[in-house]
Amino acid sequence: MNKLKLNNNQILGLFTCSFGIILQEFFQNYIGFPMAFFGFIVFLVSSKLNMAIIGSFFLLGIGYYLRILHLSMGKEIIIFSLISLIILSFVQFILKKYKLDIILIWLSFIILFIGFYLKIEHLILDNELMTIGYSLISISYFYRFIKKKIKVFEDYNKLLLVFSWSILSIFKMLHLVGSQFLSYVFIIILWSWLILSLIKDLKSNHIAK
Repeated sequence: MNKLKLNNNQILGLFTCSFGIILQEFFQNYIGFPMAFFGFIVFLVSSKLNMAIIGSFFLLGIGYYLRILHLSMGKEIIIFSLISLIILSFVQFILKKYKLDIILIWLSFIILFIGFYLKIEHLILDNELMTIGYSLISISYFYRFIKKKIKVFEDYNKLLLVFSWSILSIFKMLHLVGSQFLSYVFIIILWSWLILSLIKDLKSNHIAK
């Protein structure tokens, strides 16, 4: 997994996704979820991910949406897409590169996916597994962060982004007080990262010309 450097399309996708989340969470606007989902797909398509992984994420979104509406095949699509994501991500990121930090992040997401599925199905241990998953993602990324010999401001920004996302997700999942404030913090950190990435990309293109 290479150092995450965003291109203009990825930045546009994440901005669109974040605006959709704001509409969904703060204004309860029905346009929010499709907008966030579209932005996320744009981000994935613009990334160097395998198209099968992108397709699995797309199916996961469809299955989740069908499940919310209590329509048929939602459960089956979610199970298929989650299994596909686990297998495909292992093949792309771990099979040829046995790095401890990548393996830990991969295992963290597996636990999170299982908790996510249990929550959709209203089964026991959903919150516990999701809390473990979010926590392990932060721990795994912190381990990845301290391994870097040279750290720039963007690295600290991304670390704060992962921490704030994990804490916010746990707070919202458990309906704890302060989740709205954490949402504002997360959006500010995210947009700071995106703006810095956009400026850096524009400078690189200008120099290249």
